[in-house]
Formats: sequence, structure tokens, C-alpha cells
Amino acid sequence: MAISCFFDTFGSIIGIYASHGSSVTYVSAALFLGFAKKYDSEFNQYSKLITLLNTPQAQDQTMKSLNSMTPAQIRILQYLKRVGASTPKQIASSLEVTPMAVHHQLAVLKELGLLATTLERRRAGRPSCLYSLSDEAQTFFPNEYGELVQRLLRSITHVLGGATVEGVFTQMKQEAVVKYAPRMVGKNLEHRVAEMAKIQSESGYMAESRRLNDNSFELTEHNCAILQVARNCSQTCECELTMMQELLGATVSRKDHIAKGDSCCRYLIQPASSP
Repeated sequence: MAISCFFDTFGSIIGIYASHGSSVTYVSAALFLGFAKKYDSEFNQYSKLITLLNTPQAQDQTMKSLNSMTPAQIRILQYLKRVGASTPKQIASSLEVTPMAVHHQLAVLKELGLLATTLERRRAGRPSCLYSLSDEAQTFFPNEYGELVQRLLRSITHVLGGATVEGVFTQMKQEAVVKYAPRMVGKNLEHRVAEMAKIQSESGYMAESRRLNDNSFELTEHNCAILQVARNCSQTCECELTMMQELLGATVSRKDHIAKGDSCCRYLIQPASSP
């Protein structure tokens, strides 16, 4: 779900409190405004990385603002985010660089605390060292103000009931459909799926799509920009699923789910007439 939609949701939440005369209205408003101000500068940094990850041609310009990171290091972080734990040889092969160059960059990233290592033991030969992203490295990828959203959603549920939370997410979904529907006009299903991947990538989900056969497609999101919220509020994921169904005019089913421990969110997309 787009970042802007969550700012809209905060406004909707505060409006709901106000309409019910809640005593926490002003506290919620102050939390929202204070957090939005703090988040603005952080989001500027995130948006630079999003640009770098989604438009490689902009690497040189973007890296001027990320003095502590080299393009090679960013590419390694992106690769590990997409693929998961890998050996230096696998990383070097994917990025088309020498193993020696990768070993140097991995050493730097590990010293910065951005990588974790584990040993993969084999039946024969020396164990292989696997590199993966550390928790600290996750801050280099979009991660939307989850704690504040969770507190507000818990408060709404407590004060107004679960049905109100459902209503908020339904409204979010409807607003997203209205916003993005024009980008689907005149496109066949394959092009709509590709456009949906672009929309999700613009919000930090590192999405990509591919054709499986003549009638079905796959959309994969390698990052969850609202993971903290998604793990505690299933409505966010259901909202995303129904938004995709309406925008694509197709049957969409989720096959993998980051919030449940998978490495990505993977969707199977088929024409609505398919069984």
C-alpha cells in the first residue's frame, strides 16, 4: 500500500476519534503531527535509496548523497534483500564481478554491522560461509512508522471496535483504487500486472512481475514497507490483496507472505474468468 495512503489513514483515524468526541483526539493528533515532522527527513533518505534500487541509471547521482555507501555495496545489499543468504561466489556471479572484489565489499559491510554470517556445512569439503542482511541493514530499506500505526489501530479497536478498523482499511483500499485506476486504462492484463509492480515499487516494495504462461502471471514483492504493522494487523495485507484484484480486474491469490516468515510476498494472477 502506498506511503501516502498511510498519511491519509492517520488523518482518517484522527477524524474518527474527533467524530466520537474521544478524549484522546488531541493526543493522537499531536503524535501524528510530531511523527510526520520527524519522519519527513527520514523518508527523504529512504526515497534516495528507493530511487537507487529501482533506477540503476541514477546510481552516480544518488550516491553523492550516500557518502558512506559505494554503488557496489548498495548492489550487494539489494541482492541479499532479493535473494537471501548467499555465498560470496553466488554474489559475485550475480553481480558479474570478481570474487576478490566481493570479498572486500563484504568485509566492509560486515564491519559496518550490516551483514550476518552463518556456516553451511556440507557432507564433504569445507563449510561455506553464507552472508545475509543484519537487522541493522533493514533500515536501508523502506520501513514505515510501524509502531505509531499499531498504537493508533489498537486504540481504535479498544475505543470504537474492530468494525471501525475494517472500515478504515476499506476506505484506504477504495482511495488507492481511485488513485491508480487511470494507470490501468487501455492496458491488457500483462501490462496491468507490470504497472501494478511499478506502483508497488514506487512505495518501496521492490516489486517485479513475470509471465508464467499464456493465462497467468506472477507479481513478487521483495520488501514489505509496512512489515511491523502487517505482522500485527492482517487487514493491511487483505487490503493490498483486494486492491490488486480490483485494479487488475483479475483473480489474485497470495502464495508467499513476508509477514508470515517467507522471504517475499508472491502473488499468482489469473484472468477473472479462470476457475
